[in-house]
Amino acid sequence: MQKKVLLFIAIVIAVVAVFSVVLFQGKDKEKDSLLGTEKNVGLSHVTSDVNLEDGGEFVYNVEQYVPKKSILVENLEKKGYQITTEQYEYSNGITGEQITAKKDKQFCIIVYGLDISQAEQVFSIFEKEYQVEEFYVLAQNEKYVYCISDSEIYEDAGFTGLENNGIQYVNHDNY
Repeated sequence: MQKKVLLFIAIVIAVVAVFSVVLFQGKDKEKDSLLGTEKNVGLSHVTSDVNLEDGGEFVYNVEQYVPKKSILVENLEKKGYQITTEQYEYSNGITGEQITAKKDKQFCIIVYGLDISQAEQVFSIFEKEYQVEEFYVLAQNEKYVYCISDSEIYEDAGFTGLENNGIQYVNHDNY
């Protein structure tokens, strides 16, 4: 009788051990699959409730996801970032209000005051200027363009998620 109980306990321990190993290996694979850079074009990382009684239309509102200039500056000043604001003329002649925030190796560069066509052109300049190893997010989100070094400053600035309508690179290695 004791041998049967000991055998039963040994089997339970073995099953738990195998289950634990499989579970932890699965988590590592899941984590590894998130590393690297993803490129999104169009509407991405967006969820919405759709009311079919109202026709089921979804309207993307970029202002829900990109902080207003005054809020971004206030948020980053509170966290000790050095802020510069300037009317900046890019190499293609487009002018926008560029806000740059820096602290140590962290940075946030965002351009306000563009239309969508101008934002696409400025984004092309940013794509050439910034290497993927330097940023967490590089995006053209409708009429805004931004390059942000890591998730900490992204959240400090007032971004609430990765919602985007345009082109966006997310470098998960710099999360």
